[in-house]
Amino acid sequence: MTDGVVGLRDVTDGLGLLLSTQSFAARALIGSLVAAALAAAAVRLGWVRSSRARRGLVLAPIATAAAAAVASAGDAFLPPLVVATTGAGESWEFFGQEYRVLQLEWLLIAYVAVASFLLLRRGLSHLAIRMYVRGAVPCDDPAVIASVRRMASKLGLTSPPLLLIPDCPGGAFTTGLRRPVVCVDPDLVDQLDTRELEGLLAHELAHIARRDVPLNVTIGVIRDLTFFVPPLHLAARWLRQEQEHAADDLASDSTGRPAALASSILKVWEGASRRGVTVVASMACATMVPAPLPVPAGMPARILRQGGLRGGAKQIAARVVRLIEGEARASSTRERVEMAALAVVLGALTAVTVVLPAQLADSSLLLGQWSRPVARPVESPALQTFRTLTVAETTAFGTTVARPARAATCEDCLTVESTADWRRGVAPSAPVRTAGWAHGGYVWEDGSPVLVTAPRAEPLWGVDARTTRVGVFVVR
Repeated sequence: MTDGVVGLRDVTDGLGLLLSTQSFAARALIGSLVAAALAAAAVRLGWVRSSRARRGLVLAPIATAAAAAVASAGDAFLPPLVVATTGAGESWEFFGQEYRVLQLEWLLIAYVAVASFLLLRRGLSHLAIRMYVRGAVPCDDPAVIASVRRMASKLGLTSPPLLLIPDCPGGAFTTGLRRPVVCVDPDLVDQLDTRELEGLLAHELAHIARRDVPLNVTIGVIRDLTFFVPPLHLAARWLRQEQEHAADDLASDSTGRPAALASSILKVWEGASRRGVTVVASMACATMVPAPLPVPAGMPARILRQGGLRGGAKQIAARVVRLIEGEARASSTRERVEMAALAVVLGALTAVTVVLPAQLADSSLLLGQWSRPVARPVESPALQTFRTLTVAETTAFGTTVARPARAATCEDCLTVESTADWRRGVAPSAPVRTAGWAHGGYVWEDGSPVLVTAPRAEPLWGVDARTTRVGVFVVR
């Protein structure tokens, strides 16, 4: 008599990623996804008009990630790898059977390597910008300098230096954290008329007034450190678009000539797309067109190169249309209402990021593949005990019968008292094993039962491939 069961040594194939709701990765992903969806809906439906509220809304995914970092202090940062093993490890239950698993923090090593590379690339890009600006020549045109001073005075700024850079990508850009400067292509200065050049310079000064450069640097570092959270990359793109729109609005209000600014944007785009040089994205400046800096000599071009002018035509067209049609501005009362609503929304998103994962703390998600137990024939404890307590004897007729064998011993057998002991009420000399009959229902098992306190992984969704299941498990 045999029965198919599974032994621990037969279940060694399993690998998965354990997503704990208390980890930073899970909190940041949940919060930023909700925030990104809400921000996209609000912007698309036109619920927000003021530039301050729009900026706060597009920064909501990043704010929720920051809240996740605070709430997850002391908890896991990244999900561990869960690997099945035949050696020492934690006891987990899969498919009703016990497995031994190890939790490995290998992802943390990969994270440090990737984040270090991204931060290094960002630092080299910043250094490339400084090297590029170092070769600029100060502008000595009195009319242009006077225009910069006049626009800076309207925006409440100290007039920054105006530098001329031949073949300046983007036509003009602003850079510098502590001492910002405005860089302009000298050919562009000659091509634009006075009003167009004034609008161009006002746009770059608007970036300084709004402190877009320090914000971009900060968001860029956060983006590199949380590269595994996709909504934050989307929020960074939205932020750059919002900065350009807000700078356009501020520049057109300062000059009173939005059409002149629109004309300068088109001329800048025409010149940049005509050159079509290999460029690197500028981390430190907010440019008129998508981020273009040539790779200076001696810099690692393959590391710095991040793309060219593709994908910016729609953004340029949208900016020109906004300036020409004149988008409705928010009144001061509406702006206050929108900022108050934004504060409520940010509070709700923070609660979602902090409270919701805490409510799901009793369970985690395991993403991976796990082999089902492979049945093998194992003799039931009852038959094993019978064979040990009896011996086979051949009769004169050639048949085999079982006779008691009192001297036989079996360490793995169920402890059974003799008939005489049973009649006298004497208990067995050893405790009964917690297996076989002791479990009821005659469920034959090989080895000790799974502990009640062991984590149990239940299939949530997946695909079965013969003896392996690939998908999502809920671990409780």
